[in-house]
Amino acid sequence: MTRSQDNPWLHRFALLTAASTLFLIWVGGLVTSHGVGMAVPDWPTTYGYNMFFFPVSRWVGGIFYEHSHRLVASGVGFLTVILTVWLGLREERRWLRRLGYIALVAVILQGVLGGLRVTQMKDVLGVFHATLAQIFFALLCAISLFTSRWWLKVSVQKMTVYGSGAIRYVFALVTGMILLQLVIGAAMRHQHAGLAIPDFPAAYGELWPAMDADSVARYNQSRGETTAANPITAFQIGLQMTHRIMALAILLAVAWVAGLARRRFPGTVLSKGAAFWLVLIVMQATLGALTIWTNKAADIATAHVALGAIKLGHRRGHLDSGAPLCACRGRWESFHGGPGRFHSICRSRSGMKVSSPSIAETATSDKTLFAVVCDLVKARLTFLVLLTTLVGFYLGSRGPLDYWLMFHALAGTALLACGAAALNQLWEREHDALMQRTADRPLPSGRMQPDTVLILGGLASIAGLVYLAFAVNLLTSLLGAATLGVTYSSTRR
Repeated sequence: MTRSQDNPWLHRFALLTAASTLFLIWVGGLVTSHGVGMAVPDWPTTYGYNMFFFPVSRWVGGIFYEHSHRLVASGVGFLTVILTVWLGLREERRWLRRLGYIALVAVILQGVLGGLRVTQMKDVLGVFHATLAQIFFALLCAISLFTSRWWLKVSVQKMTVYGSGAIRYVFALVTGMILLQLVIGAAMRHQHAGLAIPDFPAAYGELWPAMDADSVARYNQSRGETTAANPITAFQIGLQMTHRIMALAILLAVAWVAGLARRRFPGTVLSKGAAFWLVLIVMQATLGALTIWTNKAADIATAHVALGAIKLGHRRGHLDSGAPLCACRGRWESFHGGPGRFHSICRSRSGMKVSSPSIAETATSDKTLFAVVCDLVKARLTFLVLLTTLVGFYLGSRGPLDYWLMFHALAGTALLACGAAALNQLWEREHDALMQRTADRPLPSGRMQPDTVLILGGLASIAGLVYLAFAVNLLTSLLGAATLGVTYSSTRR
């Protein structure tokens, strides 16, 4: 079967899958907003029935929302399987076919997490389940963009934005902030902390609420007398305040970025997309305020969740429209000037004479994708970090060794170490291109693009910090965050 980059029906099907996923997020938001996540206590069956043959007459109350959520999720999984197979058979670009495989793995993992949330009854699994849903939707938005004819026709404009310098990284950084905000929001919903502070913009009448034991007890007494609400904790109040501060920071950052894009790139896709992004942020903030003012009305709270997914999906597609996502194994997009272009630019910036391409510039197809990724995350150095983590965990343990906690500590540290290594190579790419010892790394050799490394490194770092915070403890996560400010390159020069 002939492969091609221009597949209009494949693009339409990708859009259908993305729209279905957004609907799934909406239904999932209704489940959480109504507090009926455990209305069906078994999985993968529904009260002992095959979920597809559960009697309609028993779709009542919370069962209606939870069972509908499962059926819609099954439909999205089926659509994702078809999309992956279609990409594998008809799509010419190998990296795009791989995105399809990643989407398939993600939707399977999403289903398993949803089931474990029911059977294990752990809120932390719900947080991961909700976060992965947002990431999966953003991935489908990216696939929809890459399969469109518009993506194939705007190479010139993408090249202009690619040469825009640091603004691309600012966009990516704010996108990471939004992803972190979505994680915090998911934690709030599954910690039942959405109304831990019942007023806005004040917080219990103050700029920052008191969080000592006596104040929390007083808050709970007031809540119990007026709404019969469940008791809250100081942690839930702190989580709510963190969510508010992040919302304000994102609003200011997006407003600044939109203004910057409008001044530097008037009339381009970048400036128009940034302006629309700001509109989404304002709408999201308004829905957040309405969620509190309406005492967390289910429709309002669900719209707040769904718009958060749209905001991330729009930002993912907008970021991709500024520069292509991936060019692994030495294949830059045609408008980037070939695999040796970045190496030559680095030399010319440093005042060196640009001569014929070096070995690192020409031999860019001698490594597999797996080998390139291992180079990017400095696999051997990361392994040594995990060994020291293991030794430290063993020496610091009291009583019997908690193997499950040890696994969580190693997994979170691995994510954080891989992300830090990738970001370090991004920051040092120009200097790496000048040294023979480092010229063959993924960025100087052209095997990967800066945007790809920023996304992979940023997501791995954020995932590691969040994982450590929820699976180990907050102190470990904060210590991990502190290490991101210490770069290996600053000590070697």
